[in-house]
Amino acid sequence: MRTLLTNLHPFGMKFIFADHLWVPYDKKWERIEPFLQGLKVTFVATGIRYSRSNGTSDYKLAFTKVSKLWLLD
Repeated sequence: MRTLLTNLHPFGMKFIFADHLWVPYDKKWERIEPFLQGLKVTFVATGIRYSRSNGTSDYKLAFTKVSKLWLLD
């Protein structure tokens, strides 16, 4: 299963680096259940470049920590 993160930006900054990111839903995400739409989270991750089968490349994140912040009003 995968989950969609939107409006990604560095903590404390309003500049958005990515409008969305699909991530694997693993144990790091399970521990902040319930995972509801509008939930704000903070995470520590490393960016990793990968190659697609069509020869293009993109980046993914390797998460080391995920924490729940609050629900949007």
